[in-house]
Amino acid sequence: MTRRVRTRPSIPEDAADASLPDPPFSWGEVPRSIWYFIAEDKRRFVVLNSILFFIFFYELVPPYIAGKVVDFFTTYEKGQPLSLFVFYCVFLGASYAIVSLLRVTTKNAISKMGISAKVRSRVWGFERLMDMALQWHTNEASGNRVQRLFNGSQSLTDWIKLTRNRLLLILVSFVGVLGVFLFLSPWFVLFMLAYLVLFFTIEIIFSRKVGVLSNAFNRSREVSSGAYIEGAANVFSIKALGVQDNMEARVQGNEEESKRMEFALANTGMRKWYFFQTLNGVSYASFLLMTGWEVLEGRITVGFILTFFSYFLKLRDAAIEMSELTTEVVQLKSDLARMMPIFKQ
Repeated sequence: MTRRVRTRPSIPEDAADASLPDPPFSWGEVPRSIWYFIAEDKRRFVVLNSILFFIFFYELVPPYIAGKVVDFFTTYEKGQPLSLFVFYCVFLGASYAIVSLLRVTTKNAISKMGISAKVRSRVWGFERLMDMALQWHTNEASGNRVQRLFNGSQSLTDWIKLTRNRLLLILVSFVGVLGVFLFLSPWFVLFMLAYLVLFFTIEIIFSRKVGVLSNAFNRSREVSSGAYIEGAANVFSIKALGVQDNMEARVQGNEEESKRMEFALANTGMRKWYFFQTLNGVSYASFLLMTGWEVLEGRITVGFILTFFSYFLKLRDAAIEMSELTTEVVQLKSDLARMMPIFKQ
């Protein structure tokens, strides 16, 4: 018992009986749950993610340098010194190499923390299963709970991987491009805000439906996996009783239900993609018209057409990445939500 107290930190107890439905799991509980399993790596986790967040701002530097190079050659006359152009090239090459090295090293360290969190959740989860009273185990098949642990523990690694690879980069793109537009041309801030309002409206509408479908799919998958595990563990008893046909029919029915849920998720994602790409098409045309008008008015140089368009592409790519990520994030939240009651009950 002493080893468990030292290894596994305390977690608030849930007063609800295990037989009741799982309590609601808010988005705010996602970081708290991840933080719980990070355990002794908490300080390093915060420091490394902070470093990575600031490193990602470097993504805004190359488009700016490219715009300056175009401006340089727009006014360049033969015989003028090329020292400024050479400086741009050397600075860009050296800074890119240094930043890439720091980014890879930081991501690798964060990835190892995610693996450690997954292992902790599985070990602590098994201890919870062993500690619970026999009455608790009668409320749900053990195979279902094992599937909950496996899905939830894998979601911890996936959450940390998404954060270090995509979520931080998306946040930097939104914040960074907004800051650049505010500094270079405030008119583009209004365009960006209008784009983001429409984008998030589409995301919110479809994410709610994805959340409902993801929970239904996870329940279906747990039942299906539980039937597999229970059937494989009791194969001799099933054959001795001659009920293998019933067991096979049960597995097939569960798998068909899971397939139906996955099809519904795929169709929802496709409809969301239609709306999103329509928004992107209108935004492309509007942004080019605004950029041309700014050049004609003399508020930006010709070279910064490339810079502004590169920043718009970063904004669009971040929105696409977030749109693709939304469904995955909702499903990962559902995986984590299905696991955590094992630790709270």
